[in-house]
Amino acid sequence: MKDPANIHPATQELEFWKRYQVFLAMHRHLKQQSDLMARIREEHEISEQAADLAIRAISHEHAENKRIFIDYLINLVSFCMQGLHTVDLEVRFSVLEQEQTEIEDCLVHINQKLYEVPPGIGRAVIDRLFMELPSRQWVDIPSYVLGVYKKQEEHFDLLLGGSLERSALRITEEIFPLKRFQIRLRLPAQVIIEQNLTSDPDSLQKLSEAVYRG
Repeated sequence: MKDPANIHPATQELEFWKRYQVFLAMHRHLKQQSDLMARIREEHEISEQAADLAIRAISHEHAENKRIFIDYLINLVSFCMQGLHTVDLEVRFSVLEQEQTEIEDCLVHINQKLYEVPPGIGRAVIDRLFMELPSRQWVDIPSYVLGVYKKQEEHFDLLLGGSLERSALRITEEIFPLKRFQIRLRLPAQVIIEQNLTSDPDSLQKLSEAVYRG
């Protein structure tokens, strides 16, 4: 495959749409598999044993497809770093009082269109960006998260020539029924590559394990 930096702009544009269509097809297929497993679970006319066997078979293929999808998405992000199209990552997560983090949603914005992606991607990014989060006092969590975000925002502002609209942070504190901080983080998706999540064996293992959970 050619280096995107050496592709003529018109050819690069065509290549992007080809890759984007493949991304959409893979995304649809993953959703169809998830929907099928949900329907099997809700089908009461099928015996429990038969349903378990069917779900087990589908879930194994689904996990393999997720891994392939993650690799393809990372390659798409890398390709778009060279052109006119944008891919941003949005992670919505909670920090609980027990210093645990829960990934609620992981999304990518491709040309301002939103797609849900495996939560393992968000988990790997959050764990890498906010490594000191478990050791922080509860009252210090918002300022710590804001400080990390500001560094990333400034970095991408310089790198991308003032594209501040591609970065965003929202922190909300909930008291009841569960004490927690709800955080919504958006950054250019190349943060996945810049944080070396594609070359770090430990991070890749986290992605792989999260795929099976997600």
